[in-house]
Formats: sequence, structure tokens, C-alpha cells
Amino acid sequence: MLTTIVLGGPLGKRFGRIWKLDLSVPSPAEAVRALSAVCDGFRRYLAENSEPGYHVFAGKRDVGEDDLGMPTGARVLTLMPALAGAKSGWFQVVAGAVLIAAGVVLSVYGYGAGVPLITAGVSLVAGGVSQLLFAPPTANGPDEDDANKPSYVFNGPVNTLAQGHPVPICYGEMEVGSCVVSAGIVTEWDADGGFGGNGGSGQTGPGGANPGGGTCPAPWVPILLADGRELPASEVQVGMVVRTQDEETLEWDVFPVTAAEPAMGIRWLLELEDGRRLEATGNHRVRTEAAWVELRHLAAGTRLVGARPGVVRQVTRGERGPVVRLTVEGAHTYVSDGLLSHNVKKADPTVED
Repeated sequence: MLTTIVLGGPLGKRFGRIWKLDLSVPSPAEAVRALSAVCDGFRRYLAENSEPGYHVFAGKRDVGEDDLGMPTGARVLTLMPALAGAKSGWFQVVAGAVLIAAGVVLSVYGYGAGVPLITAGVSLVAGGVSQLLFAPPTANGPDEDDANKPSYVFNGPVNTLAQGHPVPICYGEMEVGSCVVSAGIVTEWDADGGFGGNGGSGQTGPGGANPGGGTCPAPWVPILLADGRELPASEVQVGMVVRTQDEETLEWDVFPVTAAEPAMGIRWLLELEDGRRLEATGNHRVRTEAAWVELRHLAAGTRLVGARPGVVRQVTRGERGPVVRLTVEGAHTYVSDGLLSHNVKKADPTVED
């Protein structure tokens, strides 16, 4: 990757300030190796002037010695000699010493500016020394929420959300903001089946306080029997044999109905190009040419397989009403109105709104 390497201070004056090199690994260590190869005496200069050290930056991020060999992803690497004993307040100390010396000289020569300059110089020296001794507080990031920033003034109640804040102990009656001590996430099944109301994968199973589930057709939807007849779902009984396809191999065979139970759920209407209309719960899965897809997720133009294949025209959400939950052990499928449909296990919860 083409990387710009910036050399600061004496390094830049001696070897050139800006280099553009194609680094196989954009890391500070690779940059030093590349410069050592193209700059005569670069490595020797670093060895002879190793103290007090150098500042290495990847973009605007300071890089420590443990990360010198790691790829940074930055397109600009900066190598700058460190000033001996320098910290953020060093410039103020130097400027203050110059002003004190100038103030003494001007006081001697009577220009009248000596005393103000001395006063200003002493203030700058004091400020510089304090910065050398005490690191400035870390600034908050620009994207950090106000609720998570520490406050050093009296203001209104603040709701703290981030980790690491102290938990207050209050005595008496107070008006304070909230402090989150612990939080968690609970996943449960929605009314139409699936996780969290987002459709899920169409699977069914035990849920939380409001159990959902049930890939169920409306009572009048015709179900294909083993003898070729079609019977409304509400009339299908345990022990009857249906003709259907295996859920994985899609091979045709006959399988017994092991459960047929009435339930309630939000019904969705599937309309096909040939005029057929299939009503079932939103998580009722039908087989496309590629995979099992929930009714509510079908797109117009999708081709469906089964005894009488069809093409989706549109799918719309309807109202809550009666449905029938069928279980076909072995195949886990049945044919509803000519379309191969996936069943729901008997142990699954009742479909609820």
C-alpha cells in the first residue's frame, strides 16, 4: 500500500521531510526498514540518537513500542524526535523564561515595560510547570453522549448510562437523575412466530411471557390427502394420511397426521398469479424453488413448488382469526392448496396475538 512517511525535526532536515513508499505491511517497523534501505545512514542515525526517543504516529494516533510491527491501516505515518524532558507545557516554560529575561533587561534600561513583562513571565512559568507536573484531564470524544460525560459544575439531574460511574447512596428526599446499575436483553417469540417480531427464521418453539408460534393455515384451506382428495384443514383429523414431500429431500410419499388442533392467530393472505388465495399465519413456511420462506416474506414473482406450483402475485397482512395447526410426523410437511407447506410440531405453543 502506498504510504506517506513524514519525518519531523532533525530527521526531516537530514533525510527529507516527506517520503512516499509502497509498503507491503503498512506498519511503523516496515516504514523504518524501508527508509533504512533507501536513505544512506538512516539506521545509523537512529542508533546514535536513540535518546530521548521518538514519537510515532499512525495518522493522528500515537503508536507505542508494542504496536510498531502491527499494520495500522493509516496512509500517513509520522516519525518525530522527542524533546528531552518535554511535555505539553514546555513551550510556555521556554516563552516564560524569555519574557523574564527581557523584562529584566527592559527594567534596567528604564523602558517602563519591565514589570508587566516580568509579571506575565512568572505567570507563564507557573502555568508551564503545572502542566509539566500534572497531565491535563482527558477530553471527551465528540460523539460521546452528554449523559455519560462527567460534570464539574452544578446543573440539572443527569441520567448516567455508561459503565464505570459510581453508584450513589442517597439519604433523605432528593431529586436526582437515574443511574443504570444493571441491564439485560430478553429474546422472546412474537405473535406471528419468529424472534422479536422481526420474522426470525420461521422456526417455532417455547417463548417468553407471551408465547407465539404456529405455522397454521386457515380452516378452509384445502389439504391434499393420500388418495388425491383435498379436505379443508378444519376437517383433517389425527390418523388421516396425507400425500406430501419430505422437508429435505422433497421426495413424494404418504405420511400420517399426528396432530390437528384449532388455534387463533394473525392471518396473512397469499395471492397467486393463477387466482389461488392461501390464508395462513405469517410464519407459515412454503417451499420456493430455492428454500423454505415464511409467507410474510414472500416477494412478488417468487415461484412456489408443490402438487400445483404457482407464482406469487402479492402478500398482505390480514386480521386475527381461527387457524388450524397440523403436524405430520416424518415429513414435517403437507400440501395446502397445492403448495408444499411446512408444519409445526405438536409441542409448540398456541398461536396468540
